[in-house]
Amino acid sequence: MALRILIDENTSPKLVSHLKKEGIESTHVVESVGSGSSDREIATYAEANNYAVLTHDIDFLTSEYADSIRVLYYTDDTATIGDLSSQITAIDNRVESNSDLGSVTYLSDW
Repeated sequence: MALRILIDENTSPKLVSHLKKEGIESTHVVESVGSGSSDREIATYAEANNYAVLTHDIDFLTSEYADSIRVLYYTDDTATIGDLSSQITAIDNRVESNSDLGSVTYLSDW
């Protein structure tokens, strides 16, 4: 249990408290990087602070980011905070750290 998650602006900041209850370190982009931050700013912050980016922004799936950050990607933008929290917790229970993740991990696979 050692995931570190940076939650993209397109996902509710309420997820932070849900993940913290599960012992997963997390922060929201608005809180850490700032509202309206560019994808590049988010990726730079995530890389510098060893965070995986949780998002459903397809831009993060490009090769531009593949070598520098880990992405937790979900396609269902109607997923509840509980659903996302459960999927992330399942991943956290099976990996030692963000470095054990592929460049993109699809939450739907969990």
